[in-house]
Amino acid sequence: LPQPKVEELGDAKQSITGIRNTTNRYGSVAVVHGTRRLFPSFAAVPYTEVVGPNSFIRLLFCVGYGPIDVTDIKIGETAIGSYPNVTYNVLDGYVDDPELSLYTNDVNEQTFSVKMNGTSGTWTTRTTLVDTDEAIVDIAFPIGLARYRSDGSVDARIKTVEIEYREVGDVGAWTSIGSLTFILKDRHPFKRGYNIIFPSNGQWDVRARDTDGDSTQKVANDSYYVVLRSVKHTSPINIYGLTLIEMRIKATDQLNGIVDTLNVIAQSILPDWDGTAWISGATNNPASSFLSELRDSANAR
Repeated sequence: LPQPKVEELGDAKQSITGIRNTTNRYGSVAVVHGTRRLFPSFAAVPYTEVVGPNSFIRLLFCVGYGPIDVTDIKIGETAIGSYPNVTYNVLDGYVDDPELSLYTNDVNEQTFSVKMNGTSGTWTTRTTLVDTDEAIVDIAFPIGLARYRSDGSVDARIKTVEIEYREVGDVGAWTSIGSLTFILKDRHPFKRGYNIIFPSNGQWDVRARDTDGDSTQKVANDSYYVVLRSVKHTSPINIYGLTLIEMRIKATDQLNGIVDTLNVIAQSILPDWDGTAWISGATNNPASSFLSELRDSANAR
């Protein structure tokens, strides 16, 4: 019989999950034995938020079934501590871990790009998911907001946007969150985000319009309805005992866009024999890993 091919393991910290973070929806959850550098899967869909002039992204990663000792967190080849605008927490996977605090809701993000100022007074409507408690709307100005004088100088431009909502199937009046007035002299792209807390859980239509329309003047005033997030006030994770990394990142010149190269050193935490007793701790002992597999509930008979 031909001998089975044995692959060289090389460095014990080699990647075991590819070289990028991916969404593994309805897939299996990793079990870590020994010490490995790995790229955790997304435990929930990343979403962005706009707070004043700043943009943030919130992410949740699953390292595997806990407990796992997580160290040396990097984005690409850069240590996480090198980024000043990153806040994160590691939940090791114990039953008494604290609740998530940076990724606390189940959020679905719909992205589109509908220009509003070309048709003054015309509403653009988008619909949330069912079982939605809250919505977050983003309005974007991709070329800024300003008025240009004939001599080349720049003045402030005024822009008014209205946002309203009502429950799907309701033919009654819409509820307004008020008129949003911008008075800016800004030639750079920017976005603003607005929260809507609905009176009850359900599915909602959310519409927006630009009341000013286009202008015959030399202006930068294009407005777009670009994002609708459906927020459900519930934990995004319904499995206990997972090792998770939650993260909130402020967009900067140094770090922006979806983070998909987060990687860590993960080491199994298992009962390990110290010569006199079984002590739970980070270990590379293959005997401890073998015993853990035999005792695992997946092997129960």
